[in-house]
Amino acid sequence: MPEQYISVKETSEILNCSEQYVRKLLRYGEIIGERISSRWIVASESVNEYRWKGEDVSVPVPDHARRSFSKPNLKALSFFSGCMGLDLGLEREGIKVLLACEVDPAARKTIRPDIALIGDIRDYSATIIREKAGLSPTEEIRPLAKVFVLRRK
Repeated sequence: MPEQYISVKETSEILNCSEQYVRKLLRYGEIIGERISSRWIVASESVNEYRWKGEDVSVPVPDHARRSFSKPNLKALSFFSGCMGLDLGLEREGIKVLLACEVDPAARKTIRPDIALIGDIRDYSATIIREKAGLSPTEEIRPLAKVFVLRRK
């Protein structure tokens, strides 16, 4: 899968630090990026690795809103996300996942920090889910797929 890059600004939002500090991390090789002219682009996987480096893996991942303010044309909200295998396939086809809903602590640790994350869906209203995903109250939400449960006779 090709490397995905994000801006210094997006990196600073994910790491909750200044853009200047992100550039320092890039210069010292703490995170991986590439300098193009006078600007940096940052390898998103490197940011993820840096974010978890030295952290206690037993610490739960808290719910959080989306950290990017730009919205793609095709977008999805992922419920019962697991480790986001289906969502990776959607993104490869140009559908941006804005929010993941997962309760399993191990699966939550695999979800990229730039995607909004919520726990048990029963604890959230539609309004709060929209807010976490960065969607306005008037943006249309349509089901992308339907899941059918087959019963054995």
